[in-house]
Amino acid sequence: MWHEAYEQFFKAAGTSAEQELRLVRLEPTARVFGVNESFDLVPSEEAMANTYEHLETGAGERFREYLADGRRKYRLAQEYFLESNFNSKIEAFLSSFIFKLGPGVLWGSMERELAKRFKHPLVEAAIMLPGAFLGAPPGRTSSLFTLMNSIETDGGVSHPMGGMYTIVEALVRLGKAAGVEYRIDMPVVKIQTAGGRTTGVVLGSGERHNADLVVAANDRAFIERNLLEPREREFPESYWASREKTFSCLLLYLGVRGKLERLTHHNVFFAQNWKKHFEEIEAGVLPSDPNIFVDMPSATDPSVAPEGSENLFVLIPIAPREYETGELEMYGDRIIDKLAALFGEPDLGERIVVRRQFGGADFSHTYNAFGNTAFGVSHSLFQSAWWRPNNVHSKIKNLFFVGASTNPGIGVPTCLLSAIRVARRIGLQK
Repeated sequence: MWHEAYEQFFKAAGTSAEQELRLVRLEPTARVFGVNESFDLVPSEEAMANTYEHLETGAGERFREYLADGRRKYRLAQEYFLESNFNSKIEAFLSSFIFKLGPGVLWGSMERELAKRFKHPLVEAAIMLPGAFLGAPPGRTSSLFTLMNSIETDGGVSHPMGGMYTIVEALVRLGKAAGVEYRIDMPVVKIQTAGGRTTGVVLGSGERHNADLVVAANDRAFIERNLLEPREREFPESYWASREKTFSCLLLYLGVRGKLERLTHHNVFFAQNWKKHFEEIEAGVLPSDPNIFVDMPSATDPSVAPEGSENLFVLIPIAPREYETGELEMYGDRIIDKLAALFGEPDLGERIVVRRQFGGADFSHTYNAFGNTAFGVSHSLFQSAWWRPNNVHSKIKNLFFVGASTNPGIGVPTCLLSAIRVARRIGLQK
């Protein structure tokens, strides 16, 4: 987790991440596996430069330059993206931002940025890794987001003891202390409007709730298409049809009897041709030799698994489409067989005592996600910042948005930052 973003969020709520969560810094932050070699990622510029230099002559110094450039981008992103509600004129924003950043950064891709600096495939893959969680191939991700390496190298990665759901529990606890009433399992089926303003919401039960304003945390495309009348929609259907999507994912939740000594908390297994995985996603087929992310929180947190067992969360990026009945289940079987070989645990399948699977259309059916994606609209250049749907509706002035499909964008910590941005906007409008 991006520690600085969580700290900023809890500070805005009048507390701190340390007060609300039991955070443990991870070291290593991840373990990277290639076909014939592996190494740890650690929050140290010196250590990582030495690791990369050992694998590729000159890569250590180029990594230092890469980090320095990422830090510069991060400072600019904080000023122009992460802290902004994009209220100023677009021309003023673009002229100053492009002047400081350099126009080639916006139009360049992460893939191109990496390829011109690094030649060793596993070095390139490891440095690409933080950007992969933006949910798009590095060839379709702006080189602006190479800043993510500096965030992890300088700030490290933390784990909330008890699991990610403790973050939800902290938010609920703070809300209740502030007088919030939570009503769950009550889907909203319509946002009511009158005279260019929202007047409340209608629930699936038919119950109506009047409101001075509405903040919607659902996917923006779902809200536009399903909760508003056609005349009230900010974007036509052609807009959503033309959006670049992020990946979907196949997620495996596994409870495994016995320990897995080769793994640490975060593990990434890269295929020999790791870029082919993304090419096959773009072609709409299941990756033949996938890159696999394996999170094993039980390496750090004994509360998430019975003693002597492991808790695994396995993630494989896949194409955002509908799959045939049983197709992802059979693919999941293949992944487990592959993991048994990668882990050096030939009896892994026999030791799995809990298996849950989620992926593809499950994201749309369960979370109303855009086009079966796991992350929504991608962070290509013209779907970021000024070109991303803003956090206030242009036609309905007291309808606001938080989450991945508005600014700043994708990721749990970034979604928390979106809440700060919209709270600031609401305060200015009162």
